[in-house]
Amino acid sequence: MNGSKTGKQWRIVDRTPVLLADSESGGDATLSFSLIYEGELLSSNCSDRQAVRENKHAIRRQLHTQLKEFWKQDYTLQYMARSFEGTLPAGTGWTKDIGLKQIAAKYARCGFEFIPLVRADYRLTCALDVLFLRRESPGSIVQGGDIDNRIKTLFDGLRLPQNCDEITANLEQDEKPFYCLLEDDRLITEVKIRTERLLRPTSDAATKHAEHHVVLIIGYSGPRSQDHFSSAIS
Repeated sequence: MNGSKTGKQWRIVDRTPVLLADSESGGDATLSFSLIYEGELLSSNCSDRQAVRENKHAIRRQLHTQLKEFWKQDYTLQYMARSFEGTLPAGTGWTKDIGLKQIAAKYARCGFEFIPLVRADYRLTCALDVLFLRRESPGSIVQGGDIDNRIKTLFDGLRLPQNCDEITANLEQDEKPFYCLLEDDRLITEVKIRTERLLRPTSDAATKHAEHHVVLIIGYSGPRSQDHFSSAIS
């Protein structure tokens, strides 16, 4: 699906439309895109701690596919991969693939390799604008738990796992390396949350967990400037 008339470019990723780039921004120094999550969103205070850990990892897995595609398409992220300072294998030239492998190796944990977009070593931060679609009426968050703790679960799902218990399933081949949005959720500097009623009929799979079922459109905004990246690694 191509939105050339509006200047926005979209691609279908795992049956989900993802905003890859906005050509209307031209030379804007801001990198902006949207990610979509659909599924359960439990409160971080839920008594079933294993269910919360599984929920966080389910969020990571959905967003991984979209982030992986975005890294392939966006010129700034390709520049970031080539600019990464790592150990160059003997007899090889520096390429994007080698750069990504170096990033993944740096953020390896629990036997898995991860590639976060927003990283402290690049002195990057980001702002998030989240459209929170749910079954309840706007302004009423009773059935699914309080919004603060549900958003905390979301933020934990946006970052790298902090310990091995947070990786609740073996990674698929397509998840090696595993793309995440954040190295740490402390790198989020601004958050806007808007709630609306989810009107789409509930699927059979979602009916069992209707009170926790959400669709989240996560708008990301952060620095795009290549000068920002090059100064951060100089």
